[in-house]
Amino acid sequence: MVRFLTDKRIAPTPTSNTQHKQELLVIGAGLPRTATSSLQAALEELNITPCLHMAQIIPHTSRQELLIAATHTTDTATRQKQVNALISGYSAVCDMPARGDVGGKLSRELGVLF
Repeated sequence: MVRFLTDKRIAPTPTSNTQHKQELLVIGAGLPRTATSSLQAALEELNITPCLHMAQIIPHTSRQELLIAATHTTDTATRQKQVNALISGYSAVCDMPARGDVGGKLSRELGVLF
């Protein structure tokens, strides 16, 4: 089953209150189309939740735009801020943006933020 076609969960929104900021615990750096939604389900079953997956990016235009901007940004500091905004509120990330971008820029930024 393709989860994002029926996934009705509400994605977290970035918070400006750093006291309640969710810590990123897991980066699932598998390539897209390699059971990343199964990995997401497994992480959530282990209560490592919420887990950011491309399924939470596709339905939201603002998140798509942020991901695209981060992919094309050449300034490292700006890209780190964009990636941080994208993953804010998540305990884990798999699929995009963890891996799959051209040149691996986003996965490098996740490594720095982690």
